[in-house]
Amino acid sequence: MKSLTIQVPYLKPWVLALILAWSLFWKGWALWRSARNDQRGWFIILLLVHTLGLLDIVYLLIWGRRRPVWSRRWW
Repeated sequence: MKSLTIQVPYLKPWVLALILAWSLFWKGWALWRSARNDQRGWFIILLLVHTLGLLDIVYLLIWGRRRPVWSRRWW
């Protein structure tokens, strides 16, 4: 009986650092924006789901826009 082995490709340390920086940037921005918009559900989802920034970017483009605050006086 043969054993099944999976080969994991070797990534250079600078590539891993670049991926980490990319992911942290988008995750941080999306979490900050969801907290500022008082969107707790999105905050929890973004905190728990790691997609290399893809879900974070989608959130920022579609649901993460700043909402106007109508209680402020503009004059």
